[in-house]
Amino acid sequence: MRYGLSDDKGLNSDELEKISSEDHEDSKKRKFSVYKELKNISNYKWEIGTLYAIREEFKKIVTSYAMHTGRNIKFSVVDNVRVRAKCGDECE
Repeated sequence: MRYGLSDDKGLNSDELEKISSEDHEDSKKRKFSVYKELKNISNYKWEIGTLYAIREEFKKIVTSYAMHTGRNIKFSVVDNVRVRAKCGDECE
């Protein structure tokens, strides 16, 4: 049994390389912060557009931040593309 991509789905390696190189060029144009783990999450400075390795990592960090700062944070959007966290009623 083979794992990975196959031509059965209509994909070929030339198209994948082309897409990959286009994405690489786009990444040079866009500047996003990449999250680096901190020892004290309560001092973290949030920036819109920060990239996280996986969705679960972001949720874990937000939950940890909420616990350390005593804030009520709720996840309002969680799907395959994005996660949105909002401060609850008693937040400033």
